[in-house]
Amino acid sequence: MGLLKNFFTRKKEKNDTKQTQENYLPISNILEDLKEKNIIIQSKVPQSVMLGNMIFEKKYQEAINLGLELLKKTPEDSGVHINLMDAYFKLREQHPDYINKSNYHAKQAIIYGHNTGYAEERLAKNLDKEKKYHLSLQLYNLILNTEEFHFSTHGCGNIIDWEKRRKNIIKNMDKATDKENDILFTEDEISKIIKTIYNDDIKENKTFE
Repeated sequence: MGLLKNFFTRKKEKNDTKQTQENYLPISNILEDLKEKNIIIQSKVPQSVMLGNMIFEKKYQEAINLGLELLKKTPEDSGVHINLMDAYFKLREQHPDYINKSNYHAKQAIIYGHNTGYAEERLAKNLDKEKKYHLSLQLYNLILNTEEFHFSTHGCGNIIDWEKRRKNIIKNMDKATDKENDILFTEDEISKIIKTIYNDDIKENKTFE
């Protein structure tokens, strides 16, 4: 700890109250010093981060290929699903069936615990764009009417926005392209969503105890 502390400790110079770049060690110096002292730093990059980087670099098909391979090992990885949701959405103009794949992975991300509102937002926009209002209504009802459902503390959006969206599709329900008996989430899937939220709440409470 002493070594690392010294790396990031600002040098104090007499009669100098200005904070300049000269007061700090360059990161290159730090890394070189670590190498010389044979200090090894290991950091395992999460699989979802690798996919996110590919998407940022617009390597959408490569991200899809890697994501599908990763799901063979970890089929319940919500981070992988959320990135596949994005990658398929980005290529929707080239492959019309990719919008359905985007929806699928958005659903899986929600089921397996990605409840920040990001997956819900993408899924809602996709469904509304396709005028699948019966399905999107089920999503809005899950968010607004299910007592046990709530977004994580890192979530985005607010209830007022979701209420407005629901009102808009209800007014246009006669233009729906799907059917009333179409199902977005099964009862088992909804139970899994709620259970995951409950478990996340327990973990978060323990973190702040």
